[in-house]
Amino acid sequence: MKICEKCGATNSNDLYYCKNCGNSLGEPIKEPTNNNLKIAIPVLIASIALIVGGIFLSQDGFSSTKNATASVNQQVNSGNVSNSESNNLNDKNNSSNSVNRDNTKSVNNSRNYSNNNSNNNSSSSYNSGYIIPDSNVRYLSRSELYGYTKEQLAYIRNEIFARHGYVFKKAKYRNYFSAKSWYTPDYSFNYEYDLNSIEKANVDLIKELEK
Repeated sequence: MKICEKCGATNSNDLYYCKNCGNSLGEPIKEPTNNNLKIAIPVLIASIALIVGGIFLSQDGFSSTKNATASVNQQVNSGNVSNSESNNLNDKNNSSNSVNRDNTKSVNNSRNYSNNNSNNNSSSSYNSGYIIPDSNVRYLSRSELYGYTKEQLAYIRNEIFARHGYVFKKAKYRNYFSAKSWYTPDYSFNYEYDLNSIEKANVDLIKELEK
């Protein structure tokens, strides 16, 4: 949450201006999307399953190896086991240890994959510099726009134009959007041809709320 330095009101991270007093809150902070969780959760579950399976297998293998070794020692001491049988049992013990090492390696590789995948997703830039990043592909609702002042709504509306390179005549909009890395002026901008139906509908709704 963002705390307004001017009035102390609590605002959500995606707001550019304070809902209470209209003071600038700085660039919106985008939270990680659910897509990241959809990827991370299955990987995490698989990692846990491998870890638990490795632990049980390791414990069972260790117990079997310990019992077998004790039996061999007892038989060797009593002179009832041949060298060949002793070597075969040692081979089984080595095979069991190899399986345990392979399971541990598999768990570690799965854990590393999960961490790398999470880090790659986290390194994505969520702070796009937009007030409403998806206003060009999603119909905005009245309820979400009611929290903005008329001045803020004007910036949101012009942000839709700025995506297509509209060259602003007013200095405040020209200076604001020129500072955005994604803004590229395009003097051939045409409202009818460049804006899609969703953007036009959002512009009309914002204009209605600005009155």
